[in-house]
This record gives sequence, C-alpha cells and structure tokens, in this order.
Amino acid sequence: MSMITNLTDGLAEEFADEIVFTASPPANVSVPSVIVSPADPYLLPWSYGSVQERWDVLVAVSLKNTALGLAQMRDISLRVQNVVTSVGATWVSASGPRRLIDEQGRSSVISSNLVTFQYPPP
Repeated sequence: MSMITNLTDGLAEEFADEIVFTASPPANVSVPSVIVSPADPYLLPWSYGSVQERWDVLVAVSLKNTALGLAQMRDISLRVQNVVTSVGATWVSASGPRRLIDEQGRSSVISSNLVTFQYPPP
C-alpha cells in the first residue's frame, strides 16, 4: 500500500459518518468536510537523492458563527494531524482560514494542512 492510500484510509476511518471526506477535490465543497489534494509543489528533491511528496488535507467549515467555526477548524485539523502521524507521514502545518466561494456564490472557509512523505524514488 502507498503512503497516500494509508493516509486516505486513515482519514476516511477517522471521519466516517461524521464529516464529509473526499480523497480528491470535489466539484462542490460541503461543510464540514476534509478533502485530500496534491499540494503545489507536489514533488520536491529531498536529502540523499530522496523525494518529498506533498499533499494538502483541506478542512472546510462554515463561519456563520465565527468562534464555533474556528474552533471546529482547529479541532478537525488536530484530528488530521493525529491521523497523519499515525501512518508515518509528517504534518507540517495548518493554514489560517481562507475563503472559498463555490459556483453558486456560497462561502465557506478552508484551512490547508500540509502533509509530507519522504522516500527514495522508484
């Protein structure tokens, strides 16, 4: 199994029946949700000829009630961090809230949790 498969399986289990989880960016974002997407840059050189693979685990929440939305964003990001470390990846950081507006003009907020894996190239 690949590291990203382990990560997506772990996240799906952590958030089952509670939060929408998608292993790739959906056309429309529901809140709350956790979304896995390749980061930019996606692949970087790492030490001793290894590669670093980078992924964004996006946490989407509603900020209709700012205090509750920010608390939910923090709690979900910390649960993401727990899953990331449990599968042997590195949780680098979680961004502050960034506004996301969908095609219907609905607004939600996301936090990007940067996750990395290091390995020798195949």
